[in-house]
Amino acid sequence: MILAESACLPALSKALRVLFNFNALSDSVRKRRFRFDKSELCTLVQLMNIGDIVTREWTRAAGIEALCVVLYKLAVPVRWVDVREFFGRSSSGLSNVFLHLLDVLEAEYADLLLLAH
Repeated sequence: MILAESACLPALSKALRVLFNFNALSDSVRKRRFRFDKSELCTLVQLMNIGDIVTREWTRAAGIEALCVVLYKLAVPVRWVDVREFFGRSSSGLSNVFLHLLDVLEAEYADLLLLAH
């Protein structure tokens, strides 16, 4: 059943498989999508020590991209399939990046989280 559903989704065309370009976004787009401007996002990456990631599924992402994926998903209740062209990644790749960074942040900041296990 899952395969049948994914078969109905249009594949990303090669022209649309553009890597996420954080620097090409305007601050108004960054504010609207991620709730922070460029300098604030860069500061968060530095202060939270978010480096480039490689998930257990071998999905790779720059730290700033991973943070943007997480912030976008938390800010906007949207399905991965609806933002895959914006980030230039498959739905599964976006999910991998999202879950990996959440795991990293939980491991680092679990003592600061109210809902930690």
